Amino acid sequence: MTERFRIGQRISFSPSLCTIRYIGPVEGTAGTWLGVEWDDPTRGKHSGEHGGHQYFSVRIPGSGSFIRPTRKPDPRTTFLEAVKSKYAPEAKEDKGEPKPVVFGTKIAEEIGFTKAARQFAELGKLSIVVVDGMGIEGGDKIESPEEIERTIGNVRELDLSRNLFSSIEDVARICIALKGLRILKLNGLRFSDLFVPVDLRPAFTNLTELQLSYTLLTPTELEHLLSYFPALQTLHLKHNHLTTVPHPPHPLLHLDLTHNGLTISSLSPLAPGPGTLIISANDISTLEPPCDPPLSNTTTLTLTHNILPKPAALDPLPLSFPNLHSLRVTHNPLFPSPPPSALETTPQLEEQYRRDRDLAQTLVIARLDDGVKELNFGRIGEEERQQAELYYINLIAKEIISLGGGEAVEAEIVRHHRRWHLLCERHGKPNIEVGKTEVKVGKASLGASLIRVEVQLDLENKGSSEEKVELELPRGTTIARTLNIIAKHWPEAAIGKVKLLVEGEGGVYGNCVGVESSGKDLKGFLGDVRVVRVIGEGVEVGGEGGVGGFTDLEH
Repeated sequence: MTERFRIGQRISFSPSLCTIRYIGPVEGTAGTWLGVEWDDPTRGKHSGEHGGHQYFSVRIPGSGSFIRPTRKPDPRTTFLEAVKSKYAPEAKEDKGEPKPVVFGTKIAEEIGFTKAARQFAELGKLSIVVVDGMGIEGGDKIESPEEIERTIGNVRELDLSRNLFSSIEDVARICIALKGLRILKLNGLRFSDLFVPVDLRPAFTNLTELQLSYTLLTPTELEHLLSYFPALQTLHLKHNHLTTVPHPPHPLLHLDLTHNGLTISSLSPLAPGPGTLIISANDISTLEPPCDPPLSNTTTLTLTHNILPKPAALDPLPLSFPNLHSLRVTHNPLFPSPPPSALETTPQLEEQYRRDRDLAQTLVIARLDDGVKELNFGRIGEEERQQAELYYINLIAKEIISLGGGEAVEAEIVRHHRRWHLLCERHGKPNIEVGKTEVKVGKASLGASLIRVEVQLDLENKGSSEEKVELELPRGTTIARTLNIIAKHWPEAAIGKVKLLVEGEGGVYGNCVGVESSGKDLKGFLGDVRVVRVIGEGVEVGGEGGVGGFTDLEH
């Protein structure tokens, strides 16, 4: 019975995948057992031990168990059988003589060899083939390169994830037939043999994207495997329990390391770094110690879903990523968590969340170097950056005042704000006077960083309304953001169905601003603006003139 099993063999059971790690007796029991490591650790019962004896080892603790060899595994298939089953199922099932279906004198459908030939011909047009999780086995069951090329020779992207291959050679024997292949997905495969014979190495020569997520390969194994991919540009290594990274044979354009156990300093082998680096969900709480040498090639960095506690945690960023242009840091504690579900939240909670989020955004922008032009998929405008910096240095000044002022206090506080001296040179140092309730930098004050307006709901443009709300908005707030905030208070004022009308001190109304200006900021609302009225999209507007010297809010 055990002759059909071998160490390292991949099998599946309804349809959980596992790898055979042990074949033999287990003390205290009768007969032969298979010791297996499950891909899904929740299927396991131990780590390969029984009765104080270690029979085999596993990479994820608790993912092992013993099963009897009499247990029947799921059926297996070959590569081309899986392709035909998925992309030409009728042709695969129907191999009888042609039987035309006739209505009057018109043939509606041909069944049998003719139809099968047509469907198999369609396989040759496929550019993307996805046969993940279909129980494909390797070894001598793989069809010849000639047959594979004849059947699906135009494929450029191939997904072989979560199948039964245990050797990278099995994958190479398939890919060698696909001359135009550029993208290869091998997620969830567990290789026990990483050697590729010389005659099969051209199979990977032209590949530009490779996915090896949840393969649990070590950095050393990855370095060996990546040596077979000289043209690689994009690499996915998610869910691999990595605590260190492999040294790629050449700099990559894109590297995804989501869901590992990495620190910033552990990224040093990547130097000079990929252009785009994703290290989401790695439980990163600090950017120190920095990466040495730094990743000078990295211009786009994603740190989402980590545990960075506050904006100050981003201060060491330039030490590891000196040429950063785009940063994504959402879903970190430095940004507030969204309010509870719609059943539990209130307008007050939602408004507080928005204010806290906007404040965190402002402080993050102020701490970032000028070279960072994008934050969380949004471009940082020059005015938005300026207002954020003014707000930031005012906060620092207020903290100095609150602790009694003086050179010693100031030196201790600004020690924690690396951009303090630069921003003081740029905007002027605040007047730090103990006892003052407001700190000023030139004409800018802490309060001046916010726009305070009264918003009135007046969908029919009658000139007055009993429904009013007072808002404080950061200066960089866009028109779209303003409309969304208003819609939270009045659902009938949904974005795209209303316009905003602005009233200044002289009572003159400015031009309407609607969804077509959604990317513009609120600088047209500055100066003498007192009231913003929300009117219906199709309502005619009387009056002329501008607000605060502007005749068009789309500056």
